[in-house]
Amino acid sequence: MTNPRVNLFTTKESGITEIMAGPWKNIEVVTLGAGESVDLHAQGDEHCVFTIDGTAHVSEPDGRSWDFVAGNTVTLPEGGRCTITAGAEGMRYLIITLRVDH
Repeated sequence: MTNPRVNLFTTKESGITEIMAGPWKNIEVVTLGAGESVDLHAQGDEHCVFTIDGTAHVSEPDGRSWDFVAGNTVTLPEGGRCTITAGAEGMRYLIITLRVDH
């Protein structure tokens, strides 16, 4: 990567592993339309999800669930799972995928 600056609002590929050292695997901004869902499973890695704007509902396989609004964060440790369902206005979130070294 020739330019270490990346605008995550205009590209899906962050090239984070070329920009800085650390446990990063990927960083991206994701947009979900109204009512759209995404299932996250931290298989061999960890996820940190930060709500940028909009609202959503997060549910875990054990039945726990909560509302997710701008500024909220959820972290999935290795093996963690959740489903994020966007609210009526949709949502945008930043997801950071971290390598787990054993």
